[in-house]
Amino acid sequence: MRSTSIVALTGCLATLAMFAVTACEKKSAEPKVEGAAPPSSANAEAVDAALPASSARVEIPEVLVRAGAATSVQVAWNAPAGTTLNDDAPFRVRWTRSEGLTEAPPDMKATGGAVKDGMKFSVTPTNATAATLVGEVDLVVCDVETHAVCLPVHRSLELDFFPEKTAAAEVRVSVPLPAAKTR
Repeated sequence: MRSTSIVALTGCLATLAMFAVTACEKKSAEPKVEGAAPPSSANAEAVDAALPASSARVEIPEVLVRAGAATSVQVAWNAPAGTTLNDDAPFRVRWTRSEGLTEAPPDMKATGGAVKDGMKFSVTPTNATAATLVGEVDLVVCDVETHAVCLPVHRSLELDFFPEKTAAAEVRVSVPLPAAKTR
């Protein structure tokens, strides 16, 4: 019975190792890295630096949205030079709380390649003076050069929206990601 357990464990470990190698194969050159993060995400970068790289809470305060109308929200990834999203690894966002919005955006499942440049969704505030959207984002980043280091990343994302009649129809926010470095 003991040898059967060892064989089963070895088989499970081999399967996990094969998945890790497949998910971390290098597929493309380094993506374009957006410029400096907007002022509203400075707090997110400070929070990110203080918490473990793979899991952090990111608050994006004071996002101006159109009052009484839909606003498109473009979320960009702020990855350090030499780090990129893994094209083949799973990506997921699940909205867990929505206040002051007509409805929460739909949850999203994709691969890293589908959201390499970020994700986009729409929000419409109710007649409230402020709105909040909270969600969980899971993705995988790898080092650009060899894909030898891949890091699962979890971000608890909180966006605070403020309706304003003169706000733009599209807003951009930035979510910091940790570096995936070879040592």
